[in-house]
Amino acid sequence: PEVIQDVLAAWTSFCNHAESREAAGEAIFSALFEGAPSFQSMFVTPRAIQAMRFMSGLDMFVSGLHSPEQLRIAVETLGFGHLNKDVTVPRVVIFRDAILELFDVELGDAFTARARDGWKRMLNYIGGGIIFTRRYYAARLRLLEESWHQASGKALQEHLRQQQLLAKSSVGRSLGRGGSMDSGQSPSNGSGDLSAPPQEEEQRSSRKGFFSAMRKIARRRSSDGDGGGGGDGGGGD
Repeated sequence: PEVIQDVLAAWTSFCNHAESREAAGEAIFSALFEGAPSFQSMFVTPRAIQAMRFMSGLDMFVSGLHSPEQLRIAVETLGFGHLNKDVTVPRVVIFRDAILELFDVELGDAFTARARDGWKRMLNYIGGGIIFTRRYYAARLRLLEESWHQASGKALQEHLRQQQLLAKSSVGRSLGRGGSMDSGQSPSNGSGDLSAPPQEEEQRSSRKGFFSAMRKIARRRSSDGDGGGGGDGGGGD
């Protein structure tokens, strides 16, 4: 608890010593990237935004010292955000020493040995947690991503295959209808039966019945006409 209090006191003094939180974040940014220019390639965020991220992150970690579970979750969250970064032990040491040297310069004697030891332990824990998270989860996340891509690819291929089959089936039915109509046969109704659909059958039956009735009437009139002609002829004789 005493170490935690000294860490909190050092952080509060550093924040109060700066003109603003933005200025404090800028000091951290400058101490880190001027001391280790190679770090600049790891961060593409604009300088002002990254400086405030440093401030927010350190503030969250210092606040979580009273709750180990809260601190662990904060470190894991930061680790997941750095899975694509090549975080190594030497880089963690560079980052840690840059922060400690900055506090030495800004706070002077107010940055006690116990506060320095507490900050050193906390920064080691944060860096170690990021490395552990990256090594432990990165391979599993890559496996999940590869599996997802494979499953998605197979699902897409199956979907395309089904679409091709449907297209071929539709073309086949269209060609079947065209061939049956050219040959004078009834078009297919899509079920494999070459008979005409029910509505067409009804229309054809109706037309057949109409023409059949007309033919009967014509034959009847013709018979009546022939009979009448014969009677006239007989009377004439």
